[in-house]
Amino acid sequence: MLSVALSMALSSTQTAPAADGFVSPVRVEIRGDQQAGFRLYRNGEPYFIKGVGGGDQPELLRRLGGNSFRTWGADNLEPDFERARRHGLTVTVGFWLGHTQHGFRYDDPKMLAEQKEKVREGVLKWRNRPELLMWALGNEMEMYGDGGDPNLWRHVEDLAKMVRELDPSRPIITVIADIGGQRIPAINRYAPSLDAIGINSYGGAATLPERYKAVGGVKPYILTEFGPNGPWEIEKTPWGAVPEPTSTEKAEMYRRHYTASVKNNPKMALGSYSFLWGWKQELTHTWFGMLLRSGEKVSSADVMSEFWTGRPVPDPSPRIEEFGPMGAVEVRAGRSVAVKARASDPRGLPLTAEWEIYREASEVRQGGYAEDLLDRFPKALVFGSPTRAVFNTSGLEPGSYRIFVTYRNGAGSAATANLPIHVLPPL
Repeated sequence: MLSVALSMALSSTQTAPAADGFVSPVRVEIRGDQQAGFRLYRNGEPYFIKGVGGGDQPELLRRLGGNSFRTWGADNLEPDFERARRHGLTVTVGFWLGHTQHGFRYDDPKMLAEQKEKVREGVLKWRNRPELLMWALGNEMEMYGDGGDPNLWRHVEDLAKMVRELDPSRPIITVIADIGGQRIPAINRYAPSLDAIGINSYGGAATLPERYKAVGGVKPYILTEFGPNGPWEIEKTPWGAVPEPTSTEKAEMYRRHYTASVKNNPKMALGSYSFLWGWKQELTHTWFGMLLRSGEKVSSADVMSEFWTGRPVPDPSPRIEEFGPMGAVEVRAGRSVAVKARASDPRGLPLTAEWEIYREASEVRQGGYAEDLLDRFPKALVFGSPTRAVFNTSGLEPGSYRIFVTYRNGAGSAATANLPIHVLPPL
């Protein structure tokens, strides 16, 4: 009975005009139930989300078979909507809701009222855009604690009811940091007006469907962030650094995580937004980016294109075949560190290799908040070729660093790898 009731709610709440008479230029709805499976429809046609987080390079996204991107905030969205319009994409608009670790209080009526008014203004401003796919209330605002704060989820329910009155033609979701603790039970109990749940999951995406069922998940879900295992999921070196998988290894993580959580769970999964269509500094400047700072795509973009289109990309990215140290990675200041590497291009294109060394991040911010780019030391490079590099640590202060290599094929694709090293004080 629960799944039938949920299906009726999902398919019936998005057909009437808004309370103020507004009629959306499009109608997006979720139909189905747990037994038959849920599906998303846009103007009556099935619409499976083939999306990414971030709106960079929309022409490349479209060429590779993507159809949507999501935002984390609702300010200054005009450029996003224009990019979507020009390239035939849709946008899931996110409203940034306050995080308690930054001082927001979900038991403060004044804060809640101000936040609700900001959401109301955003819906009124953007609801007439035909590129708008759905509304997302918050992103991981329940991260700390067990995720079950009744005040938080009652507020989300209040927002969802308001958004539905203003725009009954599009689904409303919230976005949570995986599904541990009391997140799913609390949403089921306190926020029943949500149409689906956005789930951010990295290493956990490999077991998401069975875990979601075990904690009582009944609504359809969208994998709103996923990618390689995060730094918090990988064992550290003896000096506290986190080894980063190569771009080739990370691409296989995208494949494994998407297959398990989306492809193999078609009844509950409405699609995904892979992270990140662009780049950002988060421990390193390459960990989560599907694109480099210089604009090239890496293999994770190719993998997602295969899922979106059902065929391999015609211009695959280079692959890292070998990467690792040639000797010690903990050395006294003044000593050298050597690294070996080997890469290949599937089409046989010649590759260039760029070697760099950066200071290791001293402050890694939780929750994905932006970090500053790190110091680079070009004079430390003694020798660099496509297969080997040598760095001298004479000019480096004791501490942690990373050696990076970037291979480019000159045709818009690249591959990356990096190695943490530790410089000890001189004897």
